Amino acid sequence: MDTQITIDQKYRFTTDLGQAGATVASGYPIDHFSKDKDEPGKVIFAFKREAGLDKVMEGYWIDAITVKPYKYYECLRMIKNRIRQEVYNKQPD
Repeated sequence: MDTQITIDQKYRFTTDLGQAGATVASGYPIDHFSKDKDEPGKVIFAFKREAGLDKVMEGYWIDAITVKPYKYYECLRMIKNRIRQEVYNKQPD
């Protein structure tokens, strides 16, 4: 697992787009995101800590969560559009 995951008191972070999409599809919205200063081209996704979040994020890596395929796809598309608009200041496709 080459993804950077940092845990603190208020937020849970990941740089993995797939994990972020599955987390959003499971009902946990992205609070904010930013460019990764250490690795250009990567984005750090921040999720506000709430009940069940850790279980979903950890469950992603061990194939222990289930999301509906179309919802997952829509979440990935929404995340990519937000990244283009908010991080790279580009218009959505």
